[in-house]
Amino acid sequence: MSIEFNSQRSIDGLNTLSCDVINVIESIEIDGDNGNVNQLLTSTGTRTLWKDLSDLLLNLTAVAPLSFVAGSSYNGSVARALTIADGTIANVKLANSTISGKELGTNLETLNFDAPLSNFDYNGGTARTITIADGDIGNVKLANSTISGIELGTNLQTLNFDAPLSNLNYNGESARTITIADGDIGNVKLANSTISGKELGTDLSLLTFANGLVGANIDTGSVATNYKGAQHIAFSVRAHTGITVDGSGVSLTNSTISGIGLGSNLNSLDVYYGLTLAGAAYNGSAGRTLSLVFKSGGNISADGSGLFISNQTATLGSSSITLGATTEELDMTDDSGDAGEINNANLLSGSNLLPSERLAYYDTGTGSARWIYVLNSGDWHPNDDQSYFNICIDDEIDKVTGRGRTHTSSLEAMAVITIPNGWTPTAILVDVRDIGGSDEPEQLDVYKVKQWAGVNGTLTDLVGNVLTGSERTISSYGAADPTTSLLIKVHLNGTADYIGGGYIVLTPPS
Repeated sequence: MSIEFNSQRSIDGLNTLSCDVINVIESIEIDGDNGNVNQLLTSTGTRTLWKDLSDLLLNLTAVAPLSFVAGSSYNGSVARALTIADGTIANVKLANSTISGKELGTNLETLNFDAPLSNFDYNGGTARTITIADGDIGNVKLANSTISGIELGTNLQTLNFDAPLSNLNYNGESARTITIADGDIGNVKLANSTISGKELGTDLSLLTFANGLVGANIDTGSVATNYKGAQHIAFSVRAHTGITVDGSGVSLTNSTISGIGLGSNLNSLDVYYGLTLAGAAYNGSAGRTLSLVFKSGGNISADGSGLFISNQTATLGSSSITLGATTEELDMTDDSGDAGEINNANLLSGSNLLPSERLAYYDTGTGSARWIYVLNSGDWHPNDDQSYFNICIDDEIDKVTGRGRTHTSSLEAMAVITIPNGWTPTAILVDVRDIGGSDEPEQLDVYKVKQWAGVNGTLTDLVGNVLTGSERTISSYGAADPTTSLLIKVHLNGTADYIGGGYIVLTPPS
């Protein structure tokens, strides 16, 4: 009952129970009877009783063509099976009971076959096989019974063959083979019967092997000097000095000049001090004129005969230069007395170095001497961070005497070094110490700057983020020219930094 009727809930002795829900845990009993398997609770209108399902269902009977396999009816009390007996479904039971208008169970109309089909009839009652006997289809049965106007079964018109084809005829009746006998095609039969004006069957004009070529008769092994196609000849290039022949062809044994391939331009030749070149650099592609530039007072002159000098001898470093016993032209053409000679004069060796206060050929501790540019404390100048103070030279007689130091921590030490023309800086060392003489590493920057003939673009630190006190690699400076200098910047950390010199490692011009 719904919640609205809560007031009607009651329990009245053993007669009436009014409630919302009855939850049966185990069984329902009617007068002590809890029913049998598969029984249902039923009502007579006045009483509730347990009943079998079969007592409640009406009997199910089967009408032909349906029938029960066993029994005559079904009410659920016993299992039954329905069946249709063979032959019991009459045509009247079918929605459609004809084929081509013929009632099922009757014969189809007869189908007859005429020649050339096999002569019999067929209505489906008996198996039949349709056949056409060999030779039974006459030409009249064909829509088209001719080939090239000739009736099938007759011979084609005769095809005759004239020379050089084999002399026979053919109409398809007998097998034939068309042949051309060897040598039977004359030149007259050809639309073109010449090669280079020579009639087929005649000899070509002679091909003669001239200078540089050599021939051989493959069949006899003899030397051949000409070829007209009648013999098996092989010819090749006769190799000579500078020419190489192999299976791939003819080639130059040497195809370069100073490492440059033929057809390419030579490397450019530039000139520097004392020489002048009319026009652009010289690489062999265009003519150029190379001239000497004479400086007044240089004691060197030239005329149509060559160079001549007023001084016969000179001392270059520790080397002597002899220009001959008398004042003569410096032509260097032979070993005669008037030809100049230079003795022991490798000008890039340590013993013959021209006097210089900065260039030195020296072992800096690497185990062998190298070219260095020497730095000293007098090279340093203050940067522009302050309009006063400076970098001074310490004159106390102690460990750092002769070194530079700043009077304020806001200044950096700057040096601008001109590298000799054509030389390449490759490494640098700058020495900074504290007042006790111990190494005091500080930040080091190196740049390539323009001094004239242009201004700087974006500057690149050529040593990267490094410190002083060790040799540092300089990258990408290249060969120096007079327009550029090496700018060195040391970030001094205070007035107790004492900056000395160092060196720049150089590679001389090749």
